[in-house]
Amino acid sequence: MLSEMLQDDTGFIARDWVDGALLVTPIKGMCNRDFSARGINKLLSPLDIKISCVSYVKPRAEAPCLYGTCHILGEIISVESMFSWSDLKRMRRDGAGLFMVWITMENDTGLGPRLVLSFEVETEPMRVVTMSPVLNIIKAKKEQGD
Repeated sequence: MLSEMLQDDTGFIARDWVDGALLVTPIKGMCNRDFSARGINKLLSPLDIKISCVSYVKPRAEAPCLYGTCHILGEIISVESMFSWSDLKRMRRDGAGLFMVWITMENDTGLGPRLVLSFEVETEPMRVVTMSPVLNIIKAKKEQGD
């Protein structure tokens, strides 16, 4: 459903229609219990986004270590993060900047283009973080439902 909303007449989805943050918050103000599937779900609940089936895999080279799924507007999206829950808790203790739930369009897969949700930590100021246009779609759908 979300992919269909993002497609143009040719079925193409542009990166700039997707890429950006769905959630941005200072990591220092978060609790350790926020760094779990249940905690992230609480943070994302106002957007009706639900993360599930998150598993940890021992990281190898440049591969993600957290994998799972996410439901956004009826679509199942991959969750992949280079940071484990314990990495994120450590960054919180160190006061490492901003925690972001980021959505992107990944084209460099053998499966074709796909949407991926990830957890990022950046040190840049909040005012320069790009918010995802997907937020506007989510808000519009919520307003239609109200």
